[in-house]
Amino acid sequence: MSIQTLELQSDIFMKKLILIITSFVFLHSVWAESKADSVQEPGEQVIPMGTPRAWGLAADAILTEHNGMRHDMLGGWPRDGQKQKEYKAVLAKIWGINNRTDLLKILEQLEDRGTREEFQQLGKLDQALTADEYQAKLIQLGVSNYKAQQQLIFAHRWHKQLGSQSLISFDLVRVINLSRRGYLVGYLNADEAWQHIFKASKLLQKTYPSWEELAYNYTRGRIFWNDDERTHQRLYNTIVILLSDEEGPWKLNSWTLNLGTGF
Repeated sequence: MSIQTLELQSDIFMKKLILIITSFVFLHSVWAESKADSVQEPGEQVIPMGTPRAWGLAADAILTEHNGMRHDMLGGWPRDGQKQKEYKAVLAKIWGINNRTDLLKILEQLEDRGTREEFQQLGKLDQALTADEYQAKLIQLGVSNYKAQQQLIFAHRWHKQLGSQSLISFDLVRVINLSRRGYLVGYLNADEAWQHIFKASKLLQKTYPSWEELAYNYTRGRIFWNDDERTHQRLYNTIVILLSDEEGPWKLNSWTLNLGTGF
């Protein structure tokens, strides 16, 4: 075979190789653009730490960490079919939420009244009772309603001490968590979820001086709502992690961050 023939074959081979590489690069760029479009849907992108939106998600960090969700994504997970199905079942079982209307009703109730309304009512009842009447009420409830008895004891212990803070953290952290889950399963769009999160975040920041105080109040509300010792221990462990983790959402998002006028 002549040198000219070898050079010609080599030239043809290189042209084919260049064509293959060019085609591959083009197809890869199309695939990459398509993939980017699929993950950059509003609300699904990764939220940078130290921003107002990251602060709003950090306010839900106790439940996010407790449930193994992501701290930097609105839904806590990508909105794939499996996670949507899983969390729809969770919302239905725990909250009785089966659709958008159910979710909006629960969010409104938590934002306007929540568990703190019952706590305040019991606190007022406790203040109106004499010592003897209080003891008699405890005996009565111990026979008929153990949970109510424990809640009255809790109100007797904490109502004055918590003061205007009441159990706001417990209600509003759940507003944020439900807004995120509502977005994940498709009951809320991203803008709606962020609106609820922003409203709750502004009030939380106004009410408490630090992440630690938010966590402290949340645990008080959780005990009042359901005094489950095993769950409380897991939550306490979660809070210890969040308060100490230098790469966690509470360390990376300053409590005093300016949240602006909207997310």
